[in-house]
Amino acid sequence: MALTDDERNLLKDALQRFTIEAYDDKSRRTAMESALGFSRERWRSFADFGWLAIYISTDLGGIGGSFRDACLVMEYVGRSLIVEPLLESAIVGAWLIEQGSPCQWRKRWLEGIARGELLVALAHFESRGGFDREWVTTTFRKAADGFVLSGTKSPVHQGPSADLLIVSAMSQDDGGLALFGIDRETHGVHVHSARAVDGTPLAKITFDNVLVDESRRFESDNVSTLLDTALDRGALATCAKSVGAMSVALSATASYTKARCQFGRPLAAMQSVRHRLVDMHIALAEAAALTSAATEIMDDHDAGLSRAISAAKVRVISAGRFIGEQSIQLHGGMGMTDDLFIGHLYKSLLACAGQYGDSDWHLSRLAKQQ
Repeated sequence: MALTDDERNLLKDALQRFTIEAYDDKSRRTAMESALGFSRERWRSFADFGWLAIYISTDLGGIGGSFRDACLVMEYVGRSLIVEPLLESAIVGAWLIEQGSPCQWRKRWLEGIARGELLVALAHFESRGGFDREWVTTTFRKAADGFVLSGTKSPVHQGPSADLLIVSAMSQDDGGLALFGIDRETHGVHVHSARAVDGTPLAKITFDNVLVDESRRFESDNVSTLLDTALDRGALATCAKSVGAMSVALSATASYTKARCQFGRPLAAMQSVRHRLVDMHIALAEAAALTSAATEIMDDHDAGLSRAISAAKVRVISAGRFIGEQSIQLHGGMGMTDDLFIGHLYKSLLACAGQYGDSDWHLSRLAKQQ
């Protein structure tokens, strides 16, 4: 399913009004500097708006939007640098739960996400494995009361505040890969908090002989494929978020060069500055086009999806670095200050570049598909 054009326009108008009227830079910084790294009150308001249910099927308590609709939300997350964990919980986590979680937990977990009562984080990557999606050294073994799980996951985005962790582990018995839904407060789960370059919460999570009930093992015939698809959705959602951040950075820089005078004339009157702005426009247009194309392939279930996502991610990372650096440089000394929004946009772009596979990893995957 997908929202109709009228519904999508209403969603866009609501996102625009909220980010302009209710999500100013001061409130964002206050939320980011708190212990959680975001505002629980604002998170509940997102639930009231229906944004947390956008990517959940209607029969499971959601709105039943398409991935295109989810990416529209993520674009505005990037435009205003919304620090609340919509990507981790309402997109990646919700999709994994809907596709593979145990039937007895599925509706309860998804309704919790939609109501803003449950925060979810995927604990899959491990520090020694980098972005290798098949690198899993966390293990589990059968026990009388379920399974015993041990290992370490890092980094886990939004791990410090997650109520539910979706954890990947390899069986000590047959070497099979499995996913488990584990409450963060479970005995033996140790969370070590940190922050990413843009200030968003990260965690190193250690599982020390954690007892997991058998009912919390995900039901999937091919967990590797399920995980790979979820991570691709995360990668493409970060592309949409980056496109939003880049568009604001470019707009702010263009406005600044028109207003800032040097040697008796605006910076934008200089040919070299105009050429640089054109190059930034081209980079943004290419990144947005590849992201949009991959999103359409995702919704239409067409072949070549992984290739389209990797191509988009590589171009978005490159464009984000270029536009971010040029924006800071064209703002001069002001661009280096923490008070200016432009620097925070650049930090967000850098953080997005390091999520769900960096440029080298996606280039490698593209090369293997030749």
